[in-house]
Amino acid sequence: MENYKIGSSVICMNHLHLLDDIKHADSIGIDYFHIDVMDGDFVPRFGIYPEIVYEISLVSSVELDLHLMVKDVFFGVNQFASCGKIKNITFHLDGNEAKIYQIFDFIKSFDESINVTLAVNLSTSLNHVCQILSDNIIQSLMFMGIHPGVLVQKHRPENVIQSLSYLREAGVTPSTIQCDGGVAFDTLCDLRNAGINSFVCGSSTLYKGVSKCATNVDRKNLVTENLKKIHSYL
Repeated sequence: MENYKIGSSVICMNHLHLLDDIKHADSIGIDYFHIDVMDGDFVPRFGIYPEIVYEISLVSSVELDLHLMVKDVFFGVNQFASCGKIKNITFHLDGNEAKIYQIFDFIKSFDESINVTLAVNLSTSLNHVCQILSDNIIQSLMFMGIHPGVLVQKHRPENVIQSLSYLREAGVTPSTIQCDGGVAFDTLCDLRNAGINSFVCGSSTLYKGVSKCATNVDRKNLVTENLKKIHSYL
């Protein structure tokens, strides 16, 4: 039985055919939709509107995984937490070192069942991560294999693998370990072996080779084949 999850990165879909792409990903067995929220401040890009997230929740049965790349996490949570079907909210340790548990409590105040995940950037202090995990409050991590919110950059899955080795040696391996960025066909197996059990799949896997100009049928067929290929590597 599979003990990993595959998420579809919404930002990598064809936004002119978002409804079709959402419904198709739902129909072929995607475990969750990964939704990047960016404020143009914490990262140099802008992300998705709460209204779109809510509309996605209406047309799909798939869980929503919210990745907040925002300077004011409290504001971001307040805008998105009630959008429907959100089962996980991820925020970044960097810039929130003194507010980790306040943010955790704030998210849980909306819905106790929402899982809270801490994002670990390439430059995040792993010593601090170990301290947080040892408190047994937050037990889900998302490792970034890229610098968040930056286009056209080198993937660094080796950094993720090294970080996981560090946590194992410290004896604080979390129960859920997600990777966002650096997930490609040639890195899936190594990441899985290193301990990743939740994969955010986008332009290097699930939507690899999918032309924005392709017909709906061609796009759907290729995404379906890519998903089968992902499973074969895992």
